[in-house]
Amino acid sequence: PELRLHLWGDGLRMVAARPLTGWGEDATGLSFGRFLSQDYASLVTFDRIHSGPLDVAATQGVLGLAALGWVLFVVFRTAWRSRSQPYVAGLSAALVGFSVWVAFNFDWSPATGAFWLLAGTLWSAASPSPPSGERVGVRGAKEVRAGTAVVLVLAAVLFAVFPVLADVWYLKGRADLSVKVDPLQAQYHWALGSIEELRRAAALGETEPGFYVTLGDRELQLGNRAKAQSAYQRALEIDPYYTPATQRLAALRP
Repeated sequence: PELRLHLWGDGLRMVAARPLTGWGEDATGLSFGRFLSQDYASLVTFDRIHSGPLDVAATQGVLGLAALGWVLFVVFRTAWRSRSQPYVAGLSAALVGFSVWVAFNFDWSPATGAFWLLAGTLWSAASPSPPSGERVGVRGAKEVRAGTAVVLVLAAVLFAVFPVLADVWYLKGRADLSVKVDPLQAQYHWALGSIEELRRAAALGETEPGFYVTLGDRELQLGNRAKAQSAYQRALEIDPYYTPATQRLAALRP
């Protein structure tokens, strides 16, 4: 608990630095280091503030946090008005409990996916149904539904199947296949190891300071002293207490 309180204090300073629009989606790992007030755990990098609302405020600003708050307000207002409907009370309680959990933890895909699934299910259960006997649909509705289903399947393949497939190949040591189906993941390029791929991973915004030490070491081997120094400095921007980068920078000084 004490560690989280310290992280939240550092997170508030991060929010205060760019309060309106934040630092950018999923940018905590690249920017949080400059606001850390101490080395909480040696060689451990904090890429989340460990509070859902603070993470949203830091990455999307108070505008993003207000938008999220408005969505939740509308969902819960609709649920309250339809509280006598089946399942609404249970789904509301589940969403409230999950929201409290998220408030004290960091957001990541498995957590946020469940959150929005709960919110969507609650919205569906609470939304008023059309009057009995009322004709729902328009001419050609069957074709529209079929087309929508095809689009959703294609979207699922693009945004769900391919990333999972890339991860499976990555875990099996086939990063060369991973980059073909998901070329925007820096870790896959890092795993390939060539200087070109390492530079590509850096351009994609890898958030591990250890990566930049690896990149700096490779640049130094190639005689690129200035690029090596820049890579080590980037590692310290992400984690100002990262000892390997500090040691290498000290060794570069005349």
